[in-house]
Amino acid sequence: MSVPAILTNSKLKQEGKCLPCEERAGGHSPSEDVRLSIAHTDSLPPPTLHPNTFRTWPKAALAMIPAGENRNPNLSKSPPKRGIRGKITTLSAGARRRIKETLSKIANVPAFTMALTLPEECAPLSPEMVHRAFLSICRNFTASTMWADVGLVYKREFMKNGRLHYHFVAYGLTSPEHARRLQWWMTMRWIRLILADFPIDSPVRDKMHKVHMHPKNMERVRSSIASYFAKYLGKCLDAPPVEVPGKWWGMINSGAIPFVEEKQLILPDFVRDRARRMARKLQAKRIQHGLFVTAMNKAGLVVRDDKGRIQPVMSLQQFNQARHPIPHHLPEDSPRHNILWCHQEMRKKLIESGYRSGVHNRPRPSSFGKITLVGYGVPSIAAKMIRHAADMWKAHRETNPF
Repeated sequence: MSVPAILTNSKLKQEGKCLPCEERAGGHSPSEDVRLSIAHTDSLPPPTLHPNTFRTWPKAALAMIPAGENRNPNLSKSPPKRGIRGKITTLSAGARRRIKETLSKIANVPAFTMALTLPEECAPLSPEMVHRAFLSICRNFTASTMWADVGLVYKREFMKNGRLHYHFVAYGLTSPEHARRLQWWMTMRWIRLILADFPIDSPVRDKMHKVHMHPKNMERVRSSIASYFAKYLGKCLDAPPVEVPGKWWGMINSGAIPFVEEKQLILPDFVRDRARRMARKLQAKRIQHGLFVTAMNKAGLVVRDDKGRIQPVMSLQQFNQARHPIPHHLPEDSPRHNILWCHQEMRKKLIESGYRSGVHNRPRPSSFGKITLVGYGVPSIAAKMIRHAADMWKAHRETNPF
């Protein structure tokens, strides 16, 4: 039974000319007919987007500038081959990208973070046993009506000592007291599963309870969710290479996570190319600024603001200006002379730490493929790019009507 036949029969039913069940389903019952139609529609491929589709998530932190048709001569025109997916054992680069894009599609609403760790006494536990304990907590969480309006996004990672632990972000918690109850619920079940072979009066239980019920273990996210999880995406690179079957990240009760509705717009080729050019420049500046802040942090030339964010003591513009000598007309005891001298000393220290400035350290985004911009305020910035490119296209059409 094919889908077009079902659609035709539904039209006949509206006109009062519906066929009998035996003739319509070929001997099958109506329930079997519906089941066959659902199985057929699930096998259909997902709809493809137009190559020039601009995608954005307003009130979130994600925008995608389209790439258009395949213009890379090194890539094949044929579609990629799709095979059977193997077992997930490591956090791949594609998984990292999907984590960041998923978190960037969530609205900027209050969220809380928590970690589930292991003490030193639980080092003999294998990663498979720890992961099964976490999956048991996930099943209990989804089955409980107490947390029906709470959604979680989790990620697991290895510490340098080889022990497995989990980080997750919770949405839907209405107050700190509500978050405290979730913290207690998670702690009790985590201790019960991990320390199942330990006696009731073991001091390890008190130790785990004290660590997991600490107020800092359930804190409200002060910055963006994507930025918070981004610093945990690279921490597992320092851990030992251990392969553990199962997903390295996922969502629990995803229906309670406040995802933002996607908006799409098909762009002309001229607007698409101009928007891509502006997006590449913005992306290159952001990457260069991120490399500069990372180098300043390694050199110890950073401070923390009131919100706990890392701020370099010298901007990238001041770093580039420090390569010039101090003007001779400035007195040595003037404040301006002292500031420039400090900038030059910090520049020397930063270069000695391995940071390379100039063209060699300038990032080069790919000219092919879609450009993904992440960060709160990005959808409005991308919309301004599109409007500016559209104005350029309008002026171009007025000056070149043919």
